[in-house]
Amino acid sequence: LYAGMEEFVRGTSAFVLEGLRRDEPVMVAVPADRLPRLREALGAGADRVAFADMTVLGRNPARIIPALRAWLDQYPGRRTRFVGEPIWAGRTRDEVAEATWHESLLNLAFADTPTSILCPYDVSRLDAGALADARCTHPTLLHGSHRTASDGYAGPSAAIAAPEQARGDELLLGVAEGGE
Repeated sequence: LYAGMEEFVRGTSAFVLEGLRRDEPVMVAVPADRLPRLREALGAGADRVAFADMTVLGRNPARIIPALRAWLDQYPGRRTRFVGEPIWAGRTRDEVAEATWHESLLNLAFADTPTSILCPYDVSRLDAGALADARCTHPTLLHGSHRTASDGYAGPSAAIAAPEQARGDELLLGVAEGGE
């Protein structure tokens, strides 16, 4: 969870740089307006990161998991890191519902991989519903350096629910970590 560009850059770059220090392959898929500041913060390390504009990749959230799986397949057996921000201010309610469904599937889709996933959410620009949904689909929440278990996490069974159920007033959403 972050509030504004400074917190986004600080938190995301710390996650990415830690992975680079451990020689872990890293992929970052966030809206394009965040990429220049993040690249700047990463310095020379940015050359070792795969970047994608999430507004293109995640326009249809159903494309995210296959794209991430294809990237991971390049590094069999290696610990990897992924930053994905599929929910950003300005998405329609239907788009948020679909991205929420994607978020609920991440924990199942990558449970068998040694991958750490960071899903940034801008608390200063997203509505309370989207943030509540994030707590349902992410087992761990990070705000700055403060890490807590999500008291609202619905567990992996939440992803099995029919997609129609995830489109109501109680959307499913999340931050995922696999392989730990």
